[in-house]
Amino acid sequence: MITDRPSREPTLPIHASSRRHGLTVAIVAGATLGAPAVSAAQVTVSARLGLVASTALLEDSIVEAISLRPNPAPSVGIAIDTRLDPHYAVGAGIAVSRSDLRSRAASGDASVTTLTLWQPSIFLRYGANPWLGLEARAGALIYDPSTTVGNLFSGGAPVAPSLGLTASAERPLGGRLRAGLALQYDVHRFTTSTLENRGYSGSTVVHRIGVAVTLRHQMTHARSPAR
Repeated sequence: MITDRPSREPTLPIHASSRRHGLTVAIVAGATLGAPAVSAAQVTVSARLGLVASTALLEDSIVEAISLRPNPAPSVGIAIDTRLDPHYAVGAGIAVSRSDLRSRAASGDASVTTLTLWQPSIFLRYGANPWLGLEARAGALIYDPSTTVGNLFSGGAPVAPSLGLTASAERPLGGRLRAGLALQYDVHRFTTSTLENRGYSGSTVVHRIGVAVTLRHQMTHARSPAR
């Protein structure tokens, strides 16, 4: 009896796809098995509460010396990170601060607006030892004034790229919970379209420094490497 045989041509891309999938699985498995001492599933959630101070957003002396500077602001933040190896972790977080932006001059001070700053970021964390951590951050500062009428934000509030560093000292509280004290610094450039339209060229380099208490909770335990 003569029967029709299915064509073998369609099996070629299936085999090729299988080989590609097999190679992908092998690479992922090799990377996982090659991790030195910790599992990629180790996740730590952290929260911080502190105070942040800033240099002036604008300084001018056309008529008299004047500067626009936010008051020191309470700040809260949350973050999550995952371990790469026993010393390094990568993560992402967001912090927010809120204070009064004031105009300061020899003739007197005045409130400009209430200014909220949102700061999303990604970071690389290095555990120098069990109690000391260092972080390098990259992110943005999102200016969110309570009012924009008749002030430097009337043409829109800026979103400024930022870079920062954080050093924290921690001690265990028991279980997987650790408490610490963090010192943080970041820098960005500030300008607005309103300032540019009024003839202010360039931008102001703004430095911010803060101190915060931190709580870090490790969600999973470290796993020993396969032997």
